[in-house]
Amino acid sequence: MNTENRYDPGTGYYRKEVMEELADSYERDEKCSSVPVGVIYTDINDLKKYHDFHGHLMSDVQIRKVAVLIQEATECRGEYYRLGADEFAVVFRCFEKATFEKYLKRVNELSADMQKTCAVSFAA
Repeated sequence: MNTENRYDPGTGYYRKEVMEELADSYERDEKCSSVPVGVIYTDINDLKKYHDFHGHLMSDVQIRKVAVLIQEATECRGEYYRLGADEFAVVFRCFEKATFEKYLKRVNELSADMQKTCAVSFAA
C-alpha cells in the first residue's frame, strides 16, 4: 500500500488495512509477543439515524469531531485507525497499563460529555 493510501482523508487516521498489516506482523514476529499492546475501540452511536436526518456533509463533520476528541483524550500518543464509517481504534504499544487506563478513562469522560451536549455520541 503506498503512502497516500495509508490514511483516511476524512480523519487523517490510518486506514483499516494498515491496522490489519500491523496485526499480521505482530502475529508473525516472535519479538512482538513480549511487547505490551493496548487497544481502545470506539463506535459512534446512531450515526446512521443522524446521517439520514442531517445528510452526508453533517455526518462527516461529526465523524471528524469524534476523531479529534479521541486524539485529544489520548494526547496524540497512540496510533489511530479508522476501521469503518463510524468505528475507530487507537493502538498503544509499549505503554504502561496505568497510562493506557488513564487514556481510556479520559476517552470515556469525553464520550459522556459529548452525549450531554452534542447530536451524536460514541462508546469506547
